[in-house]
Amino acid sequence: MAKFDPDEYLKNKNGFDPDAYLKPKNISVLDVPGMAYDNFTKSARQAGTDTIQPFLSPVETAKSFGNLALGAVQKLIPGEQSSEKYANAVGEHFAKRYGGWEEFKRTAATDPVGLLLDASSVFSGGGTLAARVPGMVGQIARGARTVGNAVDPINIAAKGVGSVLKGSQNQAAKRLMDQGVTPTAGQILGGGFKKAEDALESIWGLGSAIGAGRQRANTQLNKAAYNRALNPIGKSVKKDMVDVEVGSDGIAFVSDALSDAYEALLPKVRLLPDDDLIGDIAGALDNVKTSIDPKAFKTLENIIDNKVLSKLNSGETITGKQLKIIQSELDTLSSKYKGSSMTADQLIGEALFDVQSAFRKSLIKSNPKFASDLKNIDTGYANYARLRNAGIAAGADLEGFTPAQLRAAVKATDKSLKKGDFSRGRALMQDLSQDAGKVMGGKLPTSGSIERGILASLLYGANQISPTAAGLMAAGSSAYLPGAQRVLANILTKRYKPVSAVGRGIKKYGPTAGRSSFQAGRLSNALQEQDN
Repeated sequence: MAKFDPDEYLKNKNGFDPDAYLKPKNISVLDVPGMAYDNFTKSARQAGTDTIQPFLSPVETAKSFGNLALGAVQKLIPGEQSSEKYANAVGEHFAKRYGGWEEFKRTAATDPVGLLLDASSVFSGGGTLAARVPGMVGQIARGARTVGNAVDPINIAAKGVGSVLKGSQNQAAKRLMDQGVTPTAGQILGGGFKKAEDALESIWGLGSAIGAGRQRANTQLNKAAYNRALNPIGKSVKKDMVDVEVGSDGIAFVSDALSDAYEALLPKVRLLPDDDLIGDIAGALDNVKTSIDPKAFKTLENIIDNKVLSKLNSGETITGKQLKIIQSELDTLSSKYKGSSMTADQLIGEALFDVQSAFRKSLIKSNPKFASDLKNIDTGYANYARLRNAGIAAGADLEGFTPAQLRAAVKATDKSLKKGDFSRGRALMQDLSQDAGKVMGGKLPTSGSIERGILASLLYGANQISPTAAGLMAAGSSAYLPGAQRVLANILTKRYKPVSAVGRGIKKYGPTAGRSSFQAGRLSNALQEQDN
């Protein structure tokens, strides 16, 4: 309702009509959309207040509706009764909002959210019952119920929240979490959620929190890969990797752990060279012969002749001590060549690593008593080859290798015919690399984007961040703290069954409860005004 304006009165005092001035002016139907847009935030805020009021003030709400019930009964009794005013108040409330075309336009313009909730209550409430009626009436009612649910803001919000709490069906994210990798909420939910998180990552303050959360997940991915190599020998990052960061130090830790396990067995074993061992060594050379230039291949042949074949005598047993010397020299040379930036050198390093694998395979054959321990070490080394190559691709990056770098390393290290294992999804460590790629893959481009521009304009104005934006960023940033990120990820991947049940409940019953609560709060306000 318009307020009395003294200045307006003084300017027009001769012909001024206070009643006409205070009477609400008609609104053009063309102005309704613009006014509704301008008033949407205020309307939504009021709707939220009305919805939650019954829960915050249950006594007052109950009292108000007790008076309403009594007033409704008293309306049936002749003569003026004390509580009739409450029943009249409800009628006046809806008459002011929808008593005529002008009232309807004004409500639509000034309280769009409230209008949608009122309409949803009418359509959904009546439609739910009438939909059971057979024939045309039932069809119309079912249509009305559908319309009611479609326009209901609480229904839309509840379904969104309910779907999130119900849990993501992202199986890849679940498998990652089983291995100690905790993705961010955007990475788990994917789609538009991930795009929004990508855009927010470029916003100062909030972006650093998101970036830290994503980097934490990438660090955990590296450690999960380390565990693939360490677990076969009874070790793990959590238990044994103390004060060692991911990257070159972490990969070196894994290598040393495997070497220690292998060398601990060498004094107990013997190796009898046979045709299978010689054949596997020759195969290591053949694998790179067509991909390497003649000069580099000659270098490789000389290393094999001088460091390996010259120390193998047919029919003579090699002691663990002798084998340790051979393996140590091969390990040093393999690491040296694999760390080179030259492709030819890297191929030499890969071939020497395969020769080491040939010795471990032969050792298993020669020592059945220690076969199980030796197989575990061999499995560890096979996994190590993948993470080592991923680490080489990452170079000096202290943050470790990415999902893409791990996937590329898995593919490159696949020795099956025409990389058949990789093409069938069966290559060693391929499951980890693919899950990580699906969930964590992709980064914001370095150039600006429309989304980031919009966000920046909303959060910043005149080079100064608004208090509201600061509060939102602080709240958003808290979701990326280590503990909060883990809890949220558990919720989103349905690892907390009670929360999942709550999500289903919100999705199913939230709209009805929300509408009921809104109407209770809105009418309670109207009734309480009678006592003021």
